[in-house]
Amino acid sequence: MPAAPARKAPARAGAKPGTKSGTKTTGVRSGSNSVRPGSKRMTTKRSTDMMRRGSTPALVELTLEDQLSRACDALMGAKYILVGAGAGFSADSGLPTYDGIADVPAYKRMGLSYADICDPEWIQKDSGLFFGFWGTCYNAYQDTQPHEGYHILRELGDTLDEAREEAEAYKREREDAQRAQERAEREKADAKGLKVTTTSLSKPKAKAKAKAPSASLPSLFVYTSNVDGHFHTAGFPQGSVVEFHGSCMDWQCARPCKQKIWRLPNSFRFPVNKVSMRVQVVSIGMYLIPSLVNVPDSALPALRLFLETLETHYAPSSVVPYHNRAHAAGTLQFIHSLLRTLATPLSEGTSTEYNFGFTNKEILVALLAAVSHDVGHTGEDSRLASLILHSDPNKGEREGEGEGVQSDLDLEAMHAMLGWGLIVRTGLDTALDLDPFVDRGLFTRLILGTCLSRHGRAVDALQGMADRAKGGDKCLSRSDREALLSACLGL
Repeated sequence: MPAAPARKAPARAGAKPGTKSGTKTTGVRSGSNSVRPGSKRMTTKRSTDMMRRGSTPALVELTLEDQLSRACDALMGAKYILVGAGAGFSADSGLPTYDGIADVPAYKRMGLSYADICDPEWIQKDSGLFFGFWGTCYNAYQDTQPHEGYHILRELGDTLDEAREEAEAYKREREDAQRAQERAEREKADAKGLKVTTTSLSKPKAKAKAKAPSASLPSLFVYTSNVDGHFHTAGFPQGSVVEFHGSCMDWQCARPCKQKIWRLPNSFRFPVNKVSMRVQVVSIGMYLIPSLVNVPDSALPALRLFLETLETHYAPSSVVPYHNRAHAAGTLQFIHSLLRTLATPLSEGTSTEYNFGFTNKEILVALLAAVSHDVGHTGEDSRLASLILHSDPNKGEREGEGEGVQSDLDLEAMHAMLGWGLIVRTGLDTALDLDPFVDRGLFTRLILGTCLSRHGRAVDALQGMADRAKGGDKCLSRSDREALLSACLGL
């Protein structure tokens, strides 16, 4: 659609009555230098003449409508437009600004300001708090629709793109017409034996040059500090938006397990506890476990009860710095991510050459073991577990294993016993049809595999798998799969 030389300006993007506009827009001035026809106010030329004579600038005499009309002329005459948008722009969608994001009772109790809670080190110090904060932001951004200002800006960019395309098409048509005319004149002159002077258009081109980069660039660009991804949600073209503070829509593994950056599904929401502002065992387990294995709807209440009971048996980070509920949630996330990759069939694009062959029950038990593997940990020395399991911690030492190894093994055995006991107490074993021998055996062995001595054996088993793979054996046996899970859980 061609751009009108002078038309009523679009509403200021994101602006409210009595407030400043949320954007700053710059562009090349158009050739129009007078106010709208019919206006009784003085022209721009007269205003400029007065300023040159030292008189008071006459721009103050223009009505708001006339000023907006001039702004519209400048925008429609611009070749490119750069929009700078900050927190004030997204605030018009109803999103809180910096101070408001951290203005919740949980952060006040912890004495945390916005600057404190934004520190990326929280992912190592307290992953539950980290994902609670950014998860809350992500949920709010996904549940809030961009305001009309986004669409006005996008339509302005689309209009300029269309006008430029039409101008380029018109230019090509004129050049083609001129070439055709010169060709006809040359043919007519040749017939009469005359010579015709040609223009550069009719001269043969040596070699077609690459298309100018500017020809494919959008007419409107956005440079924003906002991390809500709303410009993309509003349909701005890819490559036209620079989010120099990053985006809550883009995620990457922190370990790093891979360099790839991905976007979460539109339907995903972080399960944040609104009281503690954390993503913990209950909330994250209720999302991760059913997302990877088939959990019947009838079993979901038992799964929630198990996770709620399990969380009460984990100490908070203020009591146990490491082996706590946040660690359990983080381990569950890691094993979930690992199994999601390994369990993907070859036909669905996984990069692995191996046929891991995990069954639905093996994946389910591995996830339950991951979230239960440190339940009941007090942060004390492993000898405490030996006192619980044996009246004398030196009893039951295995031949060839020292007291420290036995104590560590006793500690993991206590975690396995307590974890399976909670599964039975909450009725999850019945709801999920877990076998008290086969599935409990796998559950226990996976947790025992996190003991340092057992973990070393699992790693050795992985080396054996790699050696067999070199010989052409790409299919993992059940014992291989168990060793793989034990090694990864021990990590």
